[in-house]
Amino acid sequence: MKCIFINEELHGRDLNELLLFVGKISDKMSFARYYNGKLNQDEFNKMQLEYKSVILEKDKEKRVIYKENINGYKDRIDAFCAAKMSVEEYFNRQLEQEIQMCNSLDYENFKNGKYEHYKGSSTDFLYLKHTRNTPVTSGPVFEMCFFMIGNTYNNLLSNMKKLFEYPYKIEGSEFEDLTFYKGERSVLAICSHEHFALMDLEENEYKEFKKLRIPFELD
Repeated sequence: MKCIFINEELHGRDLNELLLFVGKISDKMSFARYYNGKLNQDEFNKMQLEYKSVILEKDKEKRVIYKENINGYKDRIDAFCAAKMSVEEYFNRQLEQEIQMCNSLDYENFKNGKYEHYKGSSTDFLYLKHTRNTPVTSGPVFEMCFFMIGNTYNNLLSNMKKLFEYPYKIEGSEFEDLTFYKGERSVLAICSHEHFALMDLEENEYKEFKKLRIPFELD
C-alpha cells in the first residue's frame, strides 16, 4: 500500500484527471459537515463507543511506531521526555487526555438539537452516520453522508473547480471533506480547510496514478 500526501491546489485538467482516476476505482464517496442537531441516546452512545475504539487503536499504533522507531519517532519522543517524565507516562497522559475529551461531550447538547439529520432524496444516496472521526480529522461531531458513484459524482466532475473546494452544495446543504472509498479503504480523502489530501493506493493503482503527473509526496 502506498500512502500519498497532496498539498498543492489542483485545478482544470489535473483536478479532472484525479477525479476520473478515483471515480474508476471507488464504489462510494462521502461528504461531511459539523453536526449539532438531534441524536437519540442509542445514536449518541454508538458514536462515543466508536470514537473510544479509535482512540485506543491510535494509542496502540503510536506505541508500536515508537518501539520500531519509524521515521525517528522514538528519538523525538525520547528527547522530549528527557528529564521530564518516562515515555510510558507520556503515552498514558496522552491517552487519558483523549479519553477525557471524548467523555466530556454531553448528550444533552444533542437531545434537542438545532436541526434534523440530512434527508437525501438523490437516487445515489446510500446512508449517513454521525461520528467524531473522519478520514481527515477527529474530535468534533460530524454528519457524514455517503453516496454511490453516480449523479452526485457526475455533478462534481461538472462543477468542482479546485481540489480544496468549500463548501460542496448537496441538495441545499453545505458539506466539506470529500472522500472516495473502495470498500472500507479510503482512496482519496480531502481536508477542505487545511488544504491537504491523503490517498491510500494499491501498488497497481499507484503506478497508474503516477502517470497523471500530479505533484505529491509519499507519506
